[in-house]
Amino acid sequence: MKIREDFKIARLNETLMLTFLLRKEAFAVETIYVKEIVDYSKPTQVPGAPKYFKGLINLRGLIVPIIDLSEKFTLEGTPGEDVSIIILEFSGRQFGFLVDRVMQIIRPKEEEIELASLDVSEESAFFNIKGTINMPQQSYFILDVEDIYQEVFL
Repeated sequence: MKIREDFKIARLNETLMLTFLLRKEAFAVETIYVKEIVDYSKPTQVPGAPKYFKGLINLRGLIVPIIDLSEKFTLEGTPGEDVSIIILEFSGRQFGFLVDRVMQIIRPKEEEIELASLDVSEESAFFNIKGTINMPQQSYFILDVEDIYQEVFL
């Protein structure tokens, strides 16, 4: 197991991360999944969808589903003033994360990355967290884009 964890940390160490705020919590996603960042536009709601599934937007002729991560993770508070949509792509499908504020792109060092333990329950809201980045000025939860995609769309 130690070799596998070391490999995951090394891979994350070489990766640029896009950071953003959800309510007052800081998160990061690997930039390899990020297609673009767009200004907020109100999604068309889908009847019967889970509360965190905000709906669909038309992005230059492509219909993109939008996920509100603050709803998915049941974070308290009100949205910020700089709400944006991060458009991601995984497995040939584009989808968006509604976020309160996009912050910056970072490249964490190996010693700043801590992977989540493998015994996290699938029922937990934090099942979608790969680990954390602990930098001197800020800490970030690393989102597992693949897990979120599989949970929401499969």
